[in-house]
Amino acid sequence: MATGQLFSRTTQALFYNYKQLPIQRMLDFDFLCGRETPSVAGIINPGSEGFQKFFFGQEEIAIPVHAAIEVQFGHAGAKSGGEMESAQAKNQALMDAGAIVPISFEAFKSAIKETFEKLVSPIKEVTPPQIPEDLSSAIKSGKVRAHTHIISTISDDRGVQFDSVVFLKKICIMLCADHGPCVSGAHNTIVTARAGKDLVSSLASGLLTIGPRFGGAIDDAARYFKDACDRNLTPYEFVEGMKKKGIRVHGIGHRIKSRDNRDKRVELLQKFARSNFPSVKYMEYAVTVENYTLSKANNLVLNVDGAIGSLFLDLLAGSGIFSKQEIDEIVLIGYLNGLFVLARSIGLIGHTFDQKRLKQPLYRHPWEDVLYTQ
Repeated sequence: MATGQLFSRTTQALFYNYKQLPIQRMLDFDFLCGRETPSVAGIINPGSEGFQKFFFGQEEIAIPVHAAIEVQFGHAGAKSGGEMESAQAKNQALMDAGAIVPISFEAFKSAIKETFEKLVSPIKEVTPPQIPEDLSSAIKSGKVRAHTHIISTISDDRGVQFDSVVFLKKICIMLCADHGPCVSGAHNTIVTARAGKDLVSSLASGLLTIGPRFGGAIDDAARYFKDACDRNLTPYEFVEGMKKKGIRVHGIGHRIKSRDNRDKRVELLQKFARSNFPSVKYMEYAVTVENYTLSKANNLVLNVDGAIGSLFLDLLAGSGIFSKQEIDEIVLIGYLNGLFVLARSIGLIGHTFDQKRLKQPLYRHPWEDVLYTQ
């Protein structure tokens, strides 16, 4: 900056009070004028600190935000009313600094004209660069198109929803919500809650036990029942074929329930399906498999995983809106196990709050219940 010059192409300012649009317009004007640096050095916004993002041309920049700025006027002991406080003295100080100061109001016009001619005459006309348009405005005006980042098909009111679908989901959620404190998921949740952890941590510890050995057999049961039924395998061919492969029959077997002590949840689901579903082909096939497995052991009954898996196959096939390929894909991606996760979360949340309400201490497994071996 030359001596006596108040402003230059690198002069910067502090913008008081955060206003995004005026600041962005200042930066756009800087860009059009060909400035290499923005004219806004910072933002004074009482009560806020940090950074705010803006565009300088196509480049995104961060401008610091300050809560306050200290300004000192004069010095200790300064007095007003002295000679330096007069209008003449102030005008003279401005002129000494290089400012154009008209001697009267009438001289404003000529002073502005002379100043303009001095500033403009040597400047070469240039074509200003084009300011990039905001993406949202460009999309709205149809000038550009942009790919979306997420595809969703679950929050849409264009699909068909059957009453039987809704009711079956409600039944499954109610029947699978909890199965007591002794199962692995509930046990993990209880131990975590008693360790003083929060709800989400306790819930997650229980959910992480869900898998092929606990609550995660619905998809596998549906997958194997569907494959065997579609290939017209007899129960003998299906069960013995699984045995030769070293794969247990998912959806069959229970530690407590038996031929003489049937699972009431399974009976309720079967009764509802026979009264409301257009077809129960897969469920009936699962029942024939159960009849065969019961000839081998008294506790190899159709469990709730097998019942839900086979019934959802009947529901999907009977709705008429899913192709065979789509049904296979639904089973493959774990949709049916999602029902168990959703339902069991209710029970695990209940166990968490139950332990906290009872103010239970940290759980430590009794050493006499451990078999120590070398």
